[in-house]
Amino acid sequence: MNMLSTSCNCLGRASNEMEAPIPVQHAGNFEVEKIQPKGLKRKSSKLQTHVEVLRCRLGKSAVTTEAGRTFEPSKDWTPIYYAVYHRREAALTHFLRNGGSPDDVTGSGQPPLCVAVVNGHIDVVRILLEYGANVDATTRDSGETALHLAIKNNHTELIDLLLEAGPQLEAHTTETNETPLHYAASKSGSLATIVALLKLGAKYDTKNSKDQSPAESALLANNIQGAVAIINAAHGRRHRLVKEKEMLLKHVERSQNRFSIGNELIADIFSAACDPDSTVLVESIKRDDASLVEMFLSKGADPDRVTARGERPIFIALECAGAPVVQALVKHNADVQVRDATGLSVLQAAFEGSMAQDKDSICAIFECLLSKGANAMDTYIDGKNLLHRAVSPGFGYAKAAHLFLKSGIKVNSQDGDGNTALHLATHSKSCMELLLKNRANSHIVNREGLTPLLHAISQARKGDEPDLEVLIKASSMHKLDSKGRSALHLAASNGLEKNVRALLRARADTSTVDSEKHTPLLLAANNHQWHIVPTLTIPPSINSWDEQGMTALHHIASSSPRLPSTWSDVAAAAVPFCERGVSRSMRDRSGATPLIVAIKTLPEDGLPIIETLLMKSADERASWNCIGHEDHDRRDALYYAITMRRPLFVDVLLKNGAAVSFMDWVPIRGALNLSVDTDKQISSLIAQHEWSRRAGILRTQQVVPEQKNQRSLFTEMFPTKDLAIIISMGLDPNALPKSSLGSSMLWAVLRQVPLQPSLPPAYLFDTIKLVLEHSADPNAGTTRAGRCTPSPQSSSQDLPLSMHMLTFLMEECPTVDAELITLLLNKGTELSLASPFYDGRYPLHSAAKANRIDLVDKFLLQRADVNCADLEDRTPLFIAAKQGFSDIVNALISRHANVNLQDKNGDTVLHMAACGGSKTVVAALLRAGAKANLKNTKNQTPLACVSEDQFKEKDKIVYMLKDAEQKEKVVEEQTRKMNAQSAAQEAKMKQQIEQDEKNRQQRQREEQERKAKESEVSVQELSQVEAPPQVSQPTLKKRPSMLSKFRSSTFLAGRSKPQSPSPRIPVSMPKLEVSIRVTTPPASKHLDIASQNPAASITTPSIVTAPHTPADTSKRAPNFRIDSGSWQKRVSDAEQPLPVLDRTKAVLNGKTGDKRNSSAAELADWLALSKMMDGL
Repeated sequence: MNMLSTSCNCLGRASNEMEAPIPVQHAGNFEVEKIQPKGLKRKSSKLQTHVEVLRCRLGKSAVTTEAGRTFEPSKDWTPIYYAVYHRREAALTHFLRNGGSPDDVTGSGQPPLCVAVVNGHIDVVRILLEYGANVDATTRDSGETALHLAIKNNHTELIDLLLEAGPQLEAHTTETNETPLHYAASKSGSLATIVALLKLGAKYDTKNSKDQSPAESALLANNIQGAVAIINAAHGRRHRLVKEKEMLLKHVERSQNRFSIGNELIADIFSAACDPDSTVLVESIKRDDASLVEMFLSKGADPDRVTARGERPIFIALECAGAPVVQALVKHNADVQVRDATGLSVLQAAFEGSMAQDKDSICAIFECLLSKGANAMDTYIDGKNLLHRAVSPGFGYAKAAHLFLKSGIKVNSQDGDGNTALHLATHSKSCMELLLKNRANSHIVNREGLTPLLHAISQARKGDEPDLEVLIKASSMHKLDSKGRSALHLAASNGLEKNVRALLRARADTSTVDSEKHTPLLLAANNHQWHIVPTLTIPPSINSWDEQGMTALHHIASSSPRLPSTWSDVAAAAVPFCERGVSRSMRDRSGATPLIVAIKTLPEDGLPIIETLLMKSADERASWNCIGHEDHDRRDALYYAITMRRPLFVDVLLKNGAAVSFMDWVPIRGALNLSVDTDKQISSLIAQHEWSRRAGILRTQQVVPEQKNQRSLFTEMFPTKDLAIIISMGLDPNALPKSSLGSSMLWAVLRQVPLQPSLPPAYLFDTIKLVLEHSADPNAGTTRAGRCTPSPQSSSQDLPLSMHMLTFLMEECPTVDAELITLLLNKGTELSLASPFYDGRYPLHSAAKANRIDLVDKFLLQRADVNCADLEDRTPLFIAAKQGFSDIVNALISRHANVNLQDKNGDTVLHMAACGGSKTVVAALLRAGAKANLKNTKNQTPLACVSEDQFKEKDKIVYMLKDAEQKEKVVEEQTRKMNAQSAAQEAKMKQQIEQDEKNRQQRQREEQERKAKESEVSVQELSQVEAPPQVSQPTLKKRPSMLSKFRSSTFLAGRSKPQSPSPRIPVSMPKLEVSIRVTTPPASKHLDIASQNPAASITTPSIVTAPHTPADTSKRAPNFRIDSGSWQKRVSDAEQPLPVLDRTKAVLNGKTGDKRNSSAAELADWLALSKMMDGL
């Protein structure tokens, strides 16, 4: 059988042919006939046959086939397998003739036919087929048939031989579920096999396990020709292999594939993949591929051929493709006069295509079509022509408009609504310039009566404002719409700020009113165009009003902002009105000014607008804020703010000068309910305003000094009754509004005390009591500028200094009523607060300065600090002593005032008394312990400060001070000597202790060296003499008695005890006498007594270093411990002083003993005895 052809030619279509061509088969006839067994062409000799048979029977394999090697000999093979495997045709024929089976009868899963196909033995395959081998037998592992294996191994002759046997073409493999067509599609160069399979009826849409058709497998294997053949088999079936067709076309569209595929194959691809109702030309146009379009047109494709759906290539190109495709069609004489199914011409259809938004492409298309005779005079159903379309919103193609104008379209032609091209071109400055240059008429009106300018402004919005300055210059400013609105009206209403300014530059009239008597300014305010309002606030239309008599400022004052505007934006729009003219005084028909309208209509969030309406202007003519204007009901803005319960508005109105009748809003009138928060706030604001008003009047009035019996202006301006009402309305006595009286009502009243005419005592007491009862702070201070200093340099006193109210009253009014002071003290006024303004003096200072013994006693009873100091470190006693106030001095001394304190100059109270010249005060201070010999910074004693003016008492004062100085000198001398003796004794004792410590350490070192030597000697002796071991009886340990401690103590033993002293040899026991002299300086207040007593001497008791005996014990018993306290020497003439230690001889109790070698040993014995007695 001849091989199949490896190519597929695409036949050209006739003009009336609608289906793609079918590839021509160049193979022979595949009609299957019944195969009859035939004899072999070459007959083998018997000997050769026997040899081959023997080899096959004896050639069994002893090993199992390895994994992956399916068709290798195995132990399960019969002789037929070996004949097939080794291509022994004679043996195979012998076996088959003698009843052998050509199929797998052993169950090895390897049909002999598959073994022969894999090995490519065509003669063996032919023999097996002649003897009835099953052509559809499959392998056990993969499920492949002989046809699968022949295609898989590229055995073309075997494929033809197997196809003649009529195999099952839809046999599927086990794992991949693939048919022989899948196998063929996945192999490159298998076009002939694919065509043969399809011709014999193989299914092209069978899916494998990956849901892939044979065509998709071919595309994935880059077998383009095979894919074309498979897809071409589904030609005419629209819903078959849709995915594969699209994949095939996309493969061609990729540029890297375009150059590797010939034009013939591309044509075949499009023929196979294109829709049955379409053509290859249309499909290439839809893909916007100019080169493909050009290729098909060059091969004779008809550019005007209509598809089965009625589509023309030119309209498809205008809808889907770009300018190059359209130009290719026009180049090949496509008809440009035709219309589509909707009646659109090619020029009109271009505006609906994909390239309509591409200015350059669409203009190139228009130019191409017009050059080939396309009709530019075609119109739409609504009367618009191509010029209208070109300049309309969404296009605005000036170049296209210019082409249409050159083609004969009239520039002023109108559409069905009466709009010219200029009406529609207002969004594009370039189009307007082109049309005006071509003599477009800007005064033509449409059916709504709008000129191009009015039409453009009415359609424009603030967010997308067109540039109409070119059109404004060419238009009339007097043209109006049907409602009498000019271009400026419309621009102001729509918020077109740029065009408003352009219209004003073009001399547009701002005073023109429409049919509702609205000026452009009123329309801007009504439509909340706040950014336009300041531009239009120019005479003469600034104060124009509408039918309700409301000006633009009235509208602004009653407007709440709309997003995204804010209250600040609305307030900014009102600023130009308040800076110019008399706009704030304009009234509406109810007589309300803009301020009243704002108070009545705005919430409290509109406070910025109220503040703007109340602003002061630099222009004197406009500085009046009209806050007191009333409407026809004789009610002003403050009345409405109060009655409508808007405290924020009340506050701002009162601060800006609103007049209020205080008595109309007092609680007894019932106009305000103080239990309601808003009413309470308003009442408090009225009270604060009333206080500020009266304080201002009080400041401006002056007292005429010539008038007698004149009353205080403060009592007239602030009667106690009115103050009670003001406080009850919510005025805080501790936080008054800003005024000349300060922030504290208590201080506002107290400051009036030193002024003339003075306040009546009853008024002062009642007023202070009223204020204190309403939570006034009794300790609130105030400040006042420091007193002027003679020095031109700055001083800390120039700064504001604070004052305490008690100090202030007694400093400024020394005769202040004691009842008032008592009232303040009872209300909690503290006495521990200083007043820096009065040099840091406390109330007790001021009371002493004012010679108010009654107040001093009262303050002392209130536990005032008697030693409180001012900035000069002076206590009240300083002031009383200097002034000679003996009663106050005695009162302060009785309260333990310190009489020896010194101020910053070193002066004591006695210095002050000496300067004051009062012998009574000096005597009292001396009796209280004041020192007369203390000196100040000038090195002066109180004696040097005695005043020369007091001739009568000077001598007595001098005598007292001199006598006191002499006594103090004697006491000081005695004290100095005693201190010197004590210091010397302490130094000597310290030196002795240091020396004893050195000696003790030396003895310890010597003792350690001696013991070390003795230990060495003992060790040597024991090593020389080996004594027999002795068993010692266990001894009971007995706790030593207290008496044994005395025997074993180092104090009783003295120095180191001899090794074996004889009891009969008397040992001389030295006696120890220790005498310690302790000198203690006496206290200063007992100098006289201490000076008469000598230093106390303490002598230790007699201690013998002999062994302890009862006699000795009884003798030492009366003696006292050195540290027990009983040893102290009592001052008595009957007692004799203890003997003093003799350093040359050891004497104890008047008896001379042997002198000790070292004083350090004596001190050590004494310390040991003290420690032992502590144990007792």
